[in-house]
Amino acid sequence: MKKQLRRCFNRFAYAGCLPSDTESERLRKAILVSIPTGISLLAVFWVSGYLFLGRPISAAIPGSYAVLTILSVLVFFKTKHYGFFRFSQFFLILWLPFLLQWSLGGFNNGSVVMIWAILSPLGALMFHGVRQAVRWFLAYLALTVVSGVFDTHLAAAIAPLPGAFITVFYVMNMGCGSLLIYMVVNYFVVENKRIISALSEEKARTERALLEAEAQRAAAEQAKAVIEEQSRKLIEMDRIKSRFFANISHEFRTPLTLIIGPLEDCLAGAARPPKSQLSVMLRNCRRLLRLINQLLDISKLEAGEMKLNLQRGNLSEFLKRIARSFAPFAERKGVHLQVSAEHEEVECNFDAEKLDKIICNLLSNALKFTPEGGKVLLALSAAADGHEEEFVTITVKDTGQGIPKEAISYIFDRFHQVDGSSTREHEGTGIGLSLVKDLVSLHGGRIHVKSELGFGTEFKVNLPRCMVHPEVTDLSLPVTHGAMVEIAGLEQGYVPEHGDVSLTEPASADTPAGRETVLIIDDNPDILAYLKDCLTPDYNVMQAADGLGGLRLIREALPDLIICDIMMPRMDGYELCRTVKTDKLLKRIPLILLTAKAAEEMKVEGLEAGADDYVAKPFNSKELAARVKNLLMIHKQQKELEILNEQLEAKVKEQLEAIFKSKRLTRYFPNKMLERILSSEEEVILSSERRNITLFFSDLSGFTELTDRMEPEQITILLNEYMAEMVELIVQHGATLDKFMGDGLMAIFGAPDEMDKQEQAQRAVSMAVLMKRKLNELGRIWSDNGIEHDINLRMGIHQDYVTVGNFGSEQLMEYTAIGKGVNLASRLEANCSPGKIKVSYPVYMLTKETFTYDDLEEETYKGFTRPIRVSELDPEKAKLGAIK
Repeated sequence: MKKQLRRCFNRFAYAGCLPSDTESERLRKAILVSIPTGISLLAVFWVSGYLFLGRPISAAIPGSYAVLTILSVLVFFKTKHYGFFRFSQFFLILWLPFLLQWSLGGFNNGSVVMIWAILSPLGALMFHGVRQAVRWFLAYLALTVVSGVFDTHLAAAIAPLPGAFITVFYVMNMGCGSLLIYMVVNYFVVENKRIISALSEEKARTERALLEAEAQRAAAEQAKAVIEEQSRKLIEMDRIKSRFFANISHEFRTPLTLIIGPLEDCLAGAARPPKSQLSVMLRNCRRLLRLINQLLDISKLEAGEMKLNLQRGNLSEFLKRIARSFAPFAERKGVHLQVSAEHEEVECNFDAEKLDKIICNLLSNALKFTPEGGKVLLALSAAADGHEEEFVTITVKDTGQGIPKEAISYIFDRFHQVDGSSTREHEGTGIGLSLVKDLVSLHGGRIHVKSELGFGTEFKVNLPRCMVHPEVTDLSLPVTHGAMVEIAGLEQGYVPEHGDVSLTEPASADTPAGRETVLIIDDNPDILAYLKDCLTPDYNVMQAADGLGGLRLIREALPDLIICDIMMPRMDGYELCRTVKTDKLLKRIPLILLTAKAAEEMKVEGLEAGADDYVAKPFNSKELAARVKNLLMIHKQQKELEILNEQLEAKVKEQLEAIFKSKRLTRYFPNKMLERILSSEEEVILSSERRNITLFFSDLSGFTELTDRMEPEQITILLNEYMAEMVELIVQHGATLDKFMGDGLMAIFGAPDEMDKQEQAQRAVSMAVLMKRKLNELGRIWSDNGIEHDINLRMGIHQDYVTVGNFGSEQLMEYTAIGKGVNLASRLEANCSPGKIKVSYPVYMLTKETFTYDDLEEETYKGFTRPIRVSELDPEKAKLGAIK
């Protein structure tokens, strides 16, 4: 039973709530419904008491309150209008105790303070927050004071009840009111605790969910960071490998070119190659051997198959012999190579072949990156023979360009290059120093590097002096093969400096005249020499050793053809190609990219840069000569074609000038239109497009009646006089005459030449005014000649977006405008008063400061669903000074 009553009470109390209300809003609405309903039940009890005592007027006060409250509750349930309902209850409950006071005998006898004590907490429950409860209290207090002041006047109008009845009445009301307050407050306090508990649990669940979500987000971000780092490393590794394979391809293809090419030439010519070519072939064979050895060593190291073959010998003497092998090259380059050892005898266990590779690689790098006049030091630091010391230290120090600080930690990484760009000055694969580090580690040693950009580099190799190994043999022969291989690589890329890195070789004075000039740009001197030998019999050959030098020579000598490598110092082949092909003076020179980069994407990149041909190394000299010959032939034909085009253009220009001087076509076409048609710009300038233009229509009123009274020959004379004057005005105002339609004209402003919209409107209206005045002059002349007429001019002007351009077929085309704006302009002219100019609202707004129009009116035209705002202008009243 209790649960059923509670369920019924909840259903009644929350009947005015909305689905979107929060828990606190639902509770406030339930309180506001419950309190007035409980007071209404007490009011019914008061009504019964008053009726029993024979006081029907007094009974009407609580009775009316009960009826109004029940009605307002029902209306609230129906409309869910909480604000209106709250105001009504506030008003009723606020005035109820004072009405009761007067019915019970006044302020003193009615005990209004007790009534206020009962109803004040009930009223405060109806409002949310301390501020509104205080307002409730102040309102009660103010009405209490007012009631006390006017109590004598109010009490005289109502006869009081006997004291016994009043006492019983108040005791019963106090009991019922107190019970009601207790029940309501107890219920809603419990309900509020339940809501707070639910909200706390929900908050706790939300906080736990947020913490879990935050933890998941942190884990996801961490996983994402790990994945991104792995992806970055994979992408970087893929990029490094791609660059390595591109470089290794370049390193193989260049020496193969210098081996295969001379051999093919030798076989084709059945002649023995000169000694210089044999030296080039041998040097490049050693380069290939060096690359192959490095790759095999890396493969063995990664597979764990490389073993030490320890020998015991004098390390000091071993290093001096290696240095002596590099001395001739250092002398040719102008680099001072110094060898320093603290002791003449330093016995040590080492693998001679592998240590030879370590020292040769370090010396090769030092000599490669040290400029002319620099120094390279090979030093050995160790105790004298017979003294125990754990390590020996080998130092290779140079005064070269140094290594950037940010690159030092990566120089021993496999495939890494300090300068991996296509404009690097020295070739390489990025595996030399990585191999050095692995070979040092195989000996149980360590390698360190110190470098400062611009101040040189120092490598220190620390090796254990006595390695315990069961197969140590005495060192009997020096190892010099590694030095020969490394020197071959050095000589391949060495170009002596003569004040300019771009060595150029212009054509000599005894070069046969009339032959084409071919410029070869490559940083490899052997390639330059071989290409020169291939092309000299047929062409004048010029040479440059890098991109910048080649570009300067191109601008100075303007060669007939360019053969260019891609990977060159200072400016690579791609950049050189783009620079040449974007230069107006140089872009017609044929350019062949001759490179070891043979991948399809690289070939596409070269052709997209503007290259006319792409030849990969190794190449056949006859094929290259054929490509050069074909490109030169095409280049020659292009020059001849350009000369013919210039002659043809001059001839066409002369013919156009003759046509314009004769003025034959200008009688049938507007001058501007004819210029565009004859200048071969028709497809571009006269193509259809959407454009904002001003359209002008005019027609002669009364002309038809005149033609009925005149002979055709007279009509033709009059019409031609009229058209001649009107067309002259159209041309003067920059308009395009679209067409003649009997005595009607259509002209457009803003096409094909663009024109500001305000200038369009100003010119159109000015032209219309002058056309009317010119017609007046013609009319006076016709009248003087005895021609009676009543001719007048109607003109319509409108500005709108329409389609302008060529319309028709291949047999006959017309340049005109099409769109609703054209229709509206013709409707304006047809509905215009004779002798007036009718303009649309856009034209009116653009010209109202210059011309004085009639008031705007709305008119309905056929084909337009909405009324059109228009205005008329009397040309006779227009000021001459306003006309431009």
